Amino acid sequence: MRIFSCCALALVLVSALFPAAVWAENTVILGPELKPIDLHCLQVAYGENIAARGFFTDPTVLESLADSYPLEPQRPNVHVGQHPGRVRSYALLRALYGKDKMAVQAHVQAVSAFGQRVYLSPAAAQAFRRVVQTLEALTLRKPYLRAYMLPMGGFAWRSIAGENRLSPHSFGIAVDLNPAKGIYWRWSTPQKRQSIGAAARAAYPSEIVAAFEAEGFIWGGKWYEYDLMHFEYRPEIICKAKRKASEQALPSQSLKDPICP
Repeated sequence: MRIFSCCALALVLVSALFPAAVWAENTVILGPELKPIDLHCLQVAYGENIAARGFFTDPTVLESLADSYPLEPQRPNVHVGQHPGRVRSYALLRALYGKDKMAVQAHVQAVSAFGQRVYLSPAAAQAFRRVVQTLEALTLRKPYLRAYMLPMGGFAWRSIAGENRLSPHSFGIAVDLNPAKGIYWRWSTPQKRQSIGAAARAAYPSEIVAAFEAEGFIWGGKWYEYDLMHFEYRPEIICKAKRKASEQALPSQSLKDPICP
């Protein structure tokens, strides 16, 4: 399996993945309160010149990076209010992917996955193609995992179920796998919601989650308000998680290390 690294993303031609037309219409500046590791991972994920692009308030980028994301095989108990990556800066999303449905839709790309086409924004599409390669090889070795794949969903301009906020699917950065195998927290009664979620979370195949995380996607199974079918392209969060893991293993390392240069 390809291992996701900040170094790999740093070598991507950012202008091709985040179209200039989108940036031109949506300029923002990062606030001074960002920690060095947060700014570093944002620059690796989206280009060094992101620091000169406007001011984030919807919510702030700092809030979107505040919760630590546990990488596979870690699946710690999730408590109320824990949802790493579920907080999003809509100013950042609009700046990166487009200010409205037409702007996003103009750039989405089709990715062929297990015989189905999934439409995503360019950066997410490029990463998802690598995920599909890993999953196709994985399902050859373990055919039972194919049941988790289809049907899939990608770009769809809509609100999050039960909320007024736009879904990340609206920006072409989220993939939903088979919902019959990946439950959503709102589908259970309040009394049984967390017990059902804990069991389903523990049973979901780690190989699938690891394949997505390796390419910069976070998993909704690691949220208190769980969404097990949901994978979301958030390379800055995975970068930070990789970075923290490396620092814990080698606390003497400086900010520049082999995982996140």
